[in-house]
Amino acid sequence: MHERPEQCHNCDTPLQGDFCHVCGQEAVLESPTFREFLHEYLHHYVALEGKLWRTLRTLLLSPGKLTMEFTRGRRQRYVKPLALYITFSFLFFLLLNLGGPSQSISTPPPAAEGKASVQIAPPHAAGALPDEPVQLVLPDGRQVELSSGTLLGVFKQAFGKLSYLIFALLPLYTFWLWLFYRKRALPPGTHLVFAFHYHAFFFLALLPGQLAAHWFPALAWGEQWTLLVWWLYLGFALHHVYAGRFWPQLLRASVLMLLHGCAVVLAFAGLMLLFGMQVVDQAASTAPRPTHTQQP
Repeated sequence: MHERPEQCHNCDTPLQGDFCHVCGQEAVLESPTFREFLHEYLHHYVALEGKLWRTLRTLLLSPGKLTMEFTRGRRQRYVKPLALYITFSFLFFLLLNLGGPSQSISTPPPAAEGKASVQIAPPHAAGALPDEPVQLVLPDGRQVELSSGTLLGVFKQAFGKLSYLIFALLPLYTFWLWLFYRKRALPPGTHLVFAFHYHAFFFLALLPGQLAAHWFPALAWGEQWTLLVWWLYLGFALHHVYAGRFWPQLLRASVLMLLHGCAVVLAFAGLMLLFGMQVVDQAASTAPRPTHTQQP
């Protein structure tokens, strides 16, 4: 049994009970254990009356309401927008990578005179892909050979950064919202909070499909249904947060999805190009320069 200190360890306020009346921290701190962390998480975050379930119900059943509640100052009862986004983004990409192939990068010796090749492919997938190498000729005359496994590896490297890419593009999504609704009188931060909440639903809507694909393939459904759910949800969310008639908001939802979808595709293509250039540079470093013979 530990004695109660005279001051709070967190804010140095004189203690008058079992909890600090300023910051709320417990007066007596026990050594943390995994069981205590798990109990605190389940009790305060995942409990039936906790923030997570309340936030989930509101997010799923009332599109746009979470954003309205946040901008009206009702924040303590819900999970914060950024934490909600990170939670479902993490869960989706975790499921997406379950059982995913690991990447290995190796640079074998030049396959032939004046050529170099780089293999980036899952070790267990060797021989599973048809070997149709791509021949590249560099400006200095060196030849680089990229196998199909290498190209697949470039894609996997870029795909591994997709979660960071989507997060980095959130300010652009916020800009689209500002562009559409710049004439509306809205509380500060409405567009950014809406972006976090919608993208949290975006990843949440993908989770059942990922679960079905991994453990119940017969129950998996096509991507077109998920796309329809995103579209309708975004239309209702825009209608509730930004007001106005529903059908114009649904049209704006279509344009918003198209604009941001193109931005994500272009950014992902740029990421693939970046990784591809790195692979070509790596292969070119092992390729011998061509020898030029002078004519007599």
